[in-house]
Amino acid sequence: MEMSNYTDFERYGYRIERALGQNWQGGRVTYLARKLTTQRSVVIKQYQFAQSSGGWEEYDTHHREIQVLQQLSHPNIPRYLESFETPTGFCLVQEYKKACSLAQPRHFNQLEIKKIALGVLTVLEYLQSACPPIIHRDVKPENILVDRSHGFQIYLVDFGFAHWGDKDVAVSSVVKGTLGFMPPEQLFNRTLTDASDLYSLGVTLVCLLTSTKSNDVGTLVDENSRLDFKQLPSTLNPQFGQWLKKMTAHNLKQRYKNAREALKALKSIDVTATNAKKRSVAAGLIGLGMVAALSALLLIDRHEEAPQLISVTPAPQTSLETVETIETCQEIKPIEAHEAEFNRLLETGECRGCHFTGSILHKFKNIDLRGFDLEGASLPDIQVEGGNWESVNLKCAIIEGSLSGVDLEGANLSETILRGSLRMSDLRNTDLRGADLRNTDLSHVNFEGANLAGADLEGADLQSANL
Repeated sequence: MEMSNYTDFERYGYRIERALGQNWQGGRVTYLARKLTTQRSVVIKQYQFAQSSGGWEEYDTHHREIQVLQQLSHPNIPRYLESFETPTGFCLVQEYKKACSLAQPRHFNQLEIKKIALGVLTVLEYLQSACPPIIHRDVKPENILVDRSHGFQIYLVDFGFAHWGDKDVAVSSVVKGTLGFMPPEQLFNRTLTDASDLYSLGVTLVCLLTSTKSNDVGTLVDENSRLDFKQLPSTLNPQFGQWLKKMTAHNLKQRYKNAREALKALKSIDVTATNAKKRSVAAGLIGLGMVAALSALLLIDRHEEAPQLISVTPAPQTSLETVETIETCQEIKPIEAHEAEFNRLLETGECRGCHFTGSILHKFKNIDLRGFDLEGASLPDIQVEGGNWESVNLKCAIIEGSLSGVDLEGANLSETILRGSLRMSDLRNTDLRGADLRNTDLSHVNFEGANLAGADLEGADLQSANL
């Protein structure tokens, strides 16, 4: 849609800044807008019923979402603000959350995926406690937002298919939901229960763990139309794998009964098999003192199947819990990056293990790397001044050069080797566990909320840094 059409919203008190997404078949366009009287950022969903192939039948979706949102008050559900009618349809206005959906190419480690599961389950528990309970019916990566920069906040959005039900949702003539994420009972238009949304969340988590896009969710299903759990990472704790299997059981009676039950079961599970090993050994050696326990943990890492880069240099008061959460780097086969790899990075947001050299490095001055996945990448002699690298994944990367004044808020720099300068950069809420920052210029850097457990800062210039 051209910018000239945006002016129509000013008569309703809003100025459109940009389009966030569109569903042309359903006649829906979502905008980031600003309320003229308060200058407050909001999200506007415009339902263009007259122009869509679905016609005015989409009005039911719009009306249902308003009805549901008006009843909700939860910090992880963007608030309903108002709605108004336009010549081509209706608009719904919601609170804006500066967060990206899980459908955008980003890397999450297994600890973060567990946080996502806990966050969504907390919202589902709230919805299921309503009277009557609310079933979302469209839990999928596109409808889950994650804000890594402010304490890893999780938001559940898009309640257009949501339905009230007294322990179940009555069967209707039209199946609502997204193929691949709908539980069997929803796909075949049978009665839904609190366990139905759990299936959709489970499939979403499997997608994250296997780096599978929503459109490719069919690749996770075997010949019996069941999820193929053989594709899960080998480092995943078997208990977490069993929890996922129960979440996505074909028969809803074999799943957790509701979000509260699933939440309680997940809280006690470690998300990686290596962490489970470390806890077991460390508990047995705790009487030997912290130094001996750490030495034992390092021996475990040396005997893992995958080669690893590990740096465990605990601070004077490092707790055993802190040591357990330091993850080893998985071996990533180096890729000599050329123009094709750089273009792939722009298209997919991912280029793990890429070795960028020469003229390609100059292109990093002009691109927005928010949420990109560059785990294990090599960036020698890079020179970037300014730029938005918010939430970028540079875990285990090797960076030599200057990233002066770069916004790295919420980025993953754990076990990264950095030689050069981060002068005046924003590293708020950044993961720097085990990072090698020796002799690096960190002057005027904002480390507020950053995790520096095990980071090596020997010889680093910390003048005027905010620690």
